[in-house]
Amino acid sequence: MSNFDKMIKLIEEKDIKGMEEWLHPDFLFVVDYEMETREEWLKETKRLLDEDEFSILNIKLLYEDENVIVQQGKYDDQGSQSNTVSTTDLREGRLWRQLVNRLAVG
Repeated sequence: MSNFDKMIKLIEEKDIKGMEEWLHPDFLFVVDYEMETREEWLKETKRLLDEDEFSILNIKLLYEDENVIVQQGKYDDQGSQSNTVSTTDLREGRLWRQLVNRLAVG
């Protein structure tokens, strides 16, 4: 199973424990001008999963190898839609950094 497929499966199954085990201890999540540590990301992702607000709308894999996953998708935040391009770097086989760029639809 590819890393991208594993990521999608964890999201679809709402497997927060599996996500936690897959994250590198030094994981950082950056979206636009905000940054979250591993613990902050897990807490927010758990909340989104619990409230059924975490969606994977039209996610498409753009590139993947053993070091990086690049994907594109749609993001809906309180009725405002944007396209996203996300780059996930892996270290030691675990998710190490994720950078998300939200682009306005228009």
